Amino acid sequence: MNNMEGFIDGIMQNLAHGWHDLFTPAWFAMLVNVIMIDIVMSADNAILIGLATQRLAAKDKKKAIIFGIAGATVLRIILSVIALQLLAIKWLVLFGGL
Repeated sequence: MNNMEGFIDGIMQNLAHGWHDLFTPAWFAMLVNVIMIDIVMSADNAILIGLATQRLAAKDKKKAIIFGIAGATVLRIILSVIALQLLAIKWLVLFGGL
């Protein structure tokens, strides 16, 4: 079995054992929270990209909007991964909350 098959088997086992925890009220509350944060972040990005591209020519404006959206998405993913790694450090979370 290669690494990918083992990875997929692990995911399937976790889903099989933790399926009852998926659709709880707490899960839906977290989902709504993530969706609301994403809406706010998307609106903020749209405003900034619009302001940055308002004086560009039409053909350049399309490119700038596409690159701006792609860049914002990639940065959001990278920074989310970094934040998760930082949250794994026990003392950093403790002192960060002070």
